[in-house]
Amino acid sequence: FTKKMAAALEDLAREYPEMAGPLDQWKTTNAASAEKGKRRHRQAVAFAKLLADMVGKPLVDIEGKGLDGEPMRLSQFGGKTTVVSFWATWCGYCKAEAPYWAELQAQYGERINFVSVCVWDEEERWKAKAPELKQAHPMLVSREEQGQLAPYMVKGIPRYMVIGKDLNIVTIDAPRP
Repeated sequence: FTKKMAAALEDLAREYPEMAGPLDQWKTTNAASAEKGKRRHRQAVAFAKLLADMVGKPLVDIEGKGLDGEPMRLSQFGGKTTVVSFWATWCGYCKAEAPYWAELQAQYGERINFVSVCVWDEEERWKAKAPELKQAHPMLVSREEQGQLAPYMVKGIPRYMVIGKDLNIVTIDAPRP
């Protein structure tokens, strides 16, 4: 929202006083929308920089727990390329991609680790849904531990990441299956 636009709307409101209320509302709505757009653009620029900067860097480990309740870490999957899926039981896109994810696991599971990291979810729902969706190496990151996702800017799901067998990042934003 520009200063020129604001001045033009003020001129219009002076010329047509009956339009002052709707024009003020329009200004407020568009100013808020412009601020959201600026924030989204800044995030996109920051993510693009992070995406480039992370390639080849060592994994910043993520810890959670497995279906058996035991601690799990992404770093335990070194030695093979690892594909990580960030998902949640309530995510429609995640559930829609699950059959393709399972197909990839069936096809490449001998050579590649597939790790499903459930985020922003309830433990009981995750425990019920992960086996149903044929999640390999399922792991839950509790709400209290969500801060460990920050180095990867995980702000939306589904999201996929690839880690090399040497535990260096290949990409933090892999194509969806």
